[in-house]
Amino acid sequence: MASTGNPTDDVEIPPPPPDVDEMPPPTPPKSKPTTAPCAGLDKGAVLQTLKAIQYKDCGSGGGGKVAVRFDPKGHVRKAEIAAGTYTPTVKKCLESRFMHAKVPPFCGDVTTVAWSISL
Repeated sequence: MASTGNPTDDVEIPPPPPDVDEMPPPTPPKSKPTTAPCAGLDKGAVLQTLKAIQYKDCGSGGGGKVAVRFDPKGHVRKAEIAAGTYTPTVKKCLESRFMHAKVPPFCGDVTTVAWSISL
């Protein structure tokens, strides 16, 4: 562009804004991170956890069952002998061992699992 000495000759006029039809679509809002769907008690984890509990050194008394109540955080709320005849000392030992079990957190209510034992 040649200058004519007029100060307005050197000023460039910006092009008009694009029509609405030519504008890019608005950017969608950032979505919140999705969380994994909540699952129920993992039976495989329960099996693995309860199998690993060492209780044979609690004493003797034959076969029985321990009822283990897991809360949704995966902790044991209660472990009690549900079947079998054991001395109070053996019973206390067994219940104590199963109280230390822990499984991954899950959705739902407190869940009781009956576990067979043999001394």
